[in-house]
Amino acid sequence: MRVPSQGVRFVLFIINLNKEMKKINTFLLAILFSAPILFTSCGDDEKGDPEPEPETGYNVPTTYEFKDADGNSTVDYSGQTTRIAKFKTLMDELKKGNTSGVEVDAATLHGMFSDDGTYSWEDAELNAATSKKLRDKTKNPGVIDALLDSLANASKSTVVASKGVAGVLADKRLLSANGIEYQQVIEKAMYGALFFNQIANNYLTEEKIGVLVPNNDQDPTSGKYYSSKEHYWDEAFGYFGAPIDFPQEGVSNGGAVYVAKYTYEMDGILGTNISKELMDAFIKGRAAITNNDETVLAEAKTVIYEQVELVFAKAAIHYLNRTRSLIAAGGTTDDANRIHALSEGWGFMMCLPISIQAKVSANDLAAWQATIGSDFWELDSDDLLSVRNEIATKYGISSADRDAL
Repeated sequence: MRVPSQGVRFVLFIINLNKEMKKINTFLLAILFSAPILFTSCGDDEKGDPEPEPETGYNVPTTYEFKDADGNSTVDYSGQTTRIAKFKTLMDELKKGNTSGVEVDAATLHGMFSDDGTYSWEDAELNAATSKKLRDKTKNPGVIDALLDSLANASKSTVVASKGVAGVLADKRLLSANGIEYQQVIEKAMYGALFFNQIANNYLTEEKIGVLVPNNDQDPTSGKYYSSKEHYWDEAFGYFGAPIDFPQEGVSNGGAVYVAKYTYEMDGILGTNISKELMDAFIKGRAAITNNDETVLAEAKTVIYEQVELVFAKAAIHYLNRTRSLIAAGGTTDDANRIHALSEGWGFMMCLPISIQAKVSANDLAAWQATIGSDFWELDSDDLLSVRNEIATKYGISSADRDAL
């Protein structure tokens, strides 16, 4: 076969090179013309709505804000905000007894708690909200009635508190004759009896948000852009006491009050993240209702039922630990702090049997209270330790966490 000359081979090389360059240019042009589409797509993702959650297939916001297609807010828990404001006012009235010589009037306390018209709120908005009562939303309200009477009775004393004698101790704690700081017992007990009772035993029940409850009864013509099912869930969130972007970084207590505040405090002690877990559950549950996702809704409910009760258990253990650490300490101030801690722990213990799904029964609570005893001046460290350990066992709290609380 005849071999091409060097000149001919050079010409063939140029021809082949030209063909390859055309292929490369065609490929580069294809990329160039497709680039605006790619760049436009990226820009839209950044400026527009977030992509649907891969787990759910629909958008779940990062804060507790929900709007309809027209931009109207579909969230309303104003009734719960009003009750929290009334609760705070009642707690402020109880605290007046911590000043020696200041008597707290029992009729005033009952008037605020029952909101039956015998008490006039100083805040005009609270006074106008006659249907937003505390007592009728409280489980076993007679228990709170009795505690209010006990506090009012203790406030009549004008002497320093001591064993068997009611009064103010260390110029800051109103104590009964048996050394109970009823203001703290009432406040913490109502976290369960009022707030968690409404969350767990009312708004998150099958009757309110169950599978058979319709989710298409919103009536925008009346100014209500939400269904009843969405609204009930919002009302449960309202009793949690958290801002819409809880937990807020760099803000005291994550910006929360009452129940949500203590989820944040327990996280701080143990290095856990229950605050965000609960907040995510409230947000995901609300989104699930809007999108008729009963599976995610059920999961969110479970988290709320279990984790709020667990927070109460941890808080009770925390204050029992604190009480034990102060038993050996002496001095009036340490006595006041010890009784203060046990009164808080006692109140949180009262929260444990509240939920319809509670791990603790009323009999469990009664047994623990009997072990500790009703005279807070006389305490046995071993009895406190026994109760603490039993609570930890009930809730599966590890020995390390139990001791660290």
